[in-house]
Amino acid sequence: MRRIRYEHVTVLLAAVVALGGMWFPDEPPPRGDATSKPAEARSGRGRGSRLTPREEGFKAALEHSVLAGSWQMTKLGNAAAEGGAARPVGLSEAREDKYTIDAVSKSVGDNWVISARVQYADKDVTIPVPVQVKWAGDTAVITLDKSPLPGLGTYSARVLIDNGFYAGTWCGANYGGVMSGRIIKQSEAGTGEAKHATSAPAGEPGSRP
Repeated sequence: MRRIRYEHVTVLLAAVVALGGMWFPDEPPPRGDATSKPAEARSGRGRGSRLTPREEGFKAALEHSVLAGSWQMTKLGNAAAEGGAARPVGLSEAREDKYTIDAVSKSVGDNWVISARVQYADKDVTIPVPVQVKWAGDTAVITLDKSPLPGLGTYSARVLIDNGFYAGTWCGANYGGVMSGRIIKQSEAGTGEAKHATSAPAGEPGSRP
């Protein structure tokens, strides 16, 4: 009987030794074993930063680019007292519209950050602009909803990016307008800076996102 028990214990010990260097799929890997982690995890890139082909195209189109075109402004009628929406009351003449975009990065879900330098009138700011990117099929639509932009104001906007062009609408507190133009790489534009060449006429807000 003692011999049988001894052999039984010996078999159990051998099994423990054999399994000692293993870990099971449901358990975490041994601590400190960096080589057991995927390359993505070791580099700090998580699942949320992976881009789809259309997102890669959007990023490539805007990064290191200049948006050069024109914009028009309209004052919005105060319809709050009437319980209705603000009404546009005519567009101004077209004015030059340019932005320099240095970096474009995706965070989580539809959220992106566009780093841009904006210059107009007496303003010259470089800011990270948090936006959402919605999709109309494979066409990106940059979306802001009453977003505060440091040094500029609070704006809503819908700007479509397609095949080297941009077009959309923007709106401030009591004014808004339209914008459109070409997307040009900074190297092709011959400059790394973007400027609003003309400010709004006297008496009209000059703020543009």
